[in-house]
Amino acid sequence: MKQQSSKARKKTAAKKSKQNKKSVGAGGIIGAVIFAAIVLVLAVSIIGSLSWQTILPNVHAYGVDVGGMTVSEAKTAIRAKLEDPADGVRISFTGGAAMEFTIADTVSGYDAAAAAEKAWNYGRRSGSVIPLRFAMSFVGAREVFPAAANGINGEALRNSISKKAAAINSTLVEGAFSVNGSSLTIIKGASGVLLDEDEVYRCVRTAFEQGLHDIGYTPIENAPQPLTVDDIYAMVCREAHNAEFDEEFNVIKSVDGLTFDIERARSLYDEARDGAVITVTLSTIEPDITTEELSALLYRDELAQWTSTLTNNEVRSTNVELAAKAVDGTVLLPGEVFSFNDIVGERTEDRGFGPAAAYFGGETVYEVGGGICQVSSSVYYCALLANMSIIERTCHLYTASYVPLGMDSTVSWGGPEFMFENSSEYPIKITARREGNRLYCSVYGTKVDDTYVEMDYEIVETYAFDTVYEEDESVSPGRTKTKTSGITGYKVITYRTLFAADGSVISRTEEDVSIYSKRDQVVLVAPGELALYDPSAKPTEEPITPTPTPASGSNLGGY
Repeated sequence: MKQQSSKARKKTAAKKSKQNKKSVGAGGIIGAVIFAAIVLVLAVSIIGSLSWQTILPNVHAYGVDVGGMTVSEAKTAIRAKLEDPADGVRISFTGGAAMEFTIADTVSGYDAAAAAEKAWNYGRRSGSVIPLRFAMSFVGAREVFPAAANGINGEALRNSISKKAAAINSTLVEGAFSVNGSSLTIIKGASGVLLDEDEVYRCVRTAFEQGLHDIGYTPIENAPQPLTVDDIYAMVCREAHNAEFDEEFNVIKSVDGLTFDIERARSLYDEARDGAVITVTLSTIEPDITTEELSALLYRDELAQWTSTLTNNEVRSTNVELAAKAVDGTVLLPGEVFSFNDIVGERTEDRGFGPAAAYFGGETVYEVGGGICQVSSSVYYCALLANMSIIERTCHLYTASYVPLGMDSTVSWGGPEFMFENSSEYPIKITARREGNRLYCSVYGTKVDDTYVEMDYEIVETYAFDTVYEEDESVSPGRTKTKTSGITGYKVITYRTLFAADGSVISRTEEDVSIYSKRDQVVLVAPGELALYDPSAKPTEEPITPTPTPASGSNLGGY
């Protein structure tokens, strides 16, 4: 065998050494990889067991790194970041109101607790850590919820604006007041505020994007109409007004005065918030003359009254009753004139009047409506006693028995009239009625003092009647019959005397002069015996009933 040269041996040895090194290098790498894998598994197992109570590293929720935190710590950290006003936007409104928006308001479905739970569950399954996700957590951040920093959720921000705007928006409340019995209710006006939510959204979003914290905004505002306590006082409060009469003596009702403590009301109003309701007590001021008091003045006093007796002639009494009914209830305002003929009207049979005794041409006749002069005379006498102004009055042809001398007043349709004026300060009312065989007449009004009137008369002349004898075949010899009774005539002056309450005379005036004719007595005697009787002889028989004689003309006198 040939021995290799030294050079060849060296070359062979070098080749073997290179092969050995190559073989050793490949095995080392494989061994290293296997070793690293073992170490990684061991590390995952060890760190995974250590990470059971905490969130895996690099896990983010809403942009907040919550890795290594417990669920409670993560929830607190999320809230601290997303709900911190310092990281949000404040928008201020004129008038002092404001709204604050945090990052949470820009996040859709924001829920810190749910986000913390989801972060903790990242990389876990069936109570253990998922190795791959655990390994990946070391590579980079894992976002389990979208972060506000990655973009504002417009819908979330608009929802937040709408909720917050509801607390600021307000309806315009106009100031108002109402009177309820003894209370005054005042509503203090309040401005109406309406946020333009689109404009607010634009402002808030811009602020977030530009990192602004404080911004301003002027909302749409409607101010109430000005209404002050002084305005209300002027409209509610009033002076008391007395009841009074109008021109026709209708009662204009009295008005109670109203007032309230204006200083107290101002204080309550100033202290009240806008839109508040304030209650103020009203005080009533009584007028000096109420409606009831003034109404009671009308026809309160009986100024005069007169009662007379009717005859036994029912037709005449019916005429008196009809005339009394026509007069009854007549009201005269101050200055108005009473006209008997205007009020009673024409006396006709169609209206129920009948023929009764009256005077005409010195004779007793039967006239439709005879006897109504008892009504006109009664009203005349009451008018005198009530101190009224007499305009027209005519005395009877002969004296009347149903009123004192000089106090009668004859009337006839188309002839004598009776008129007087209400010369008092108040309306008067005339009442007249028949009750049985009595005629009652009164004048009611309002006495303004305690004066009173008395009427009296003075007979200044007397006209004695004569007895006239006439022969008549109906009279037996030696007998007489009275055809017409005699009536004495008088000239009478009547006086009206006005007395003070103490009885002293204020005035005494001549009222009227009445001249009553005498009527001779006519006595019938038997034919041929006229010369046997002295003109002063007294009749021996009762007066006979006269034969009716038609009457006409304006000088007809009442009976």
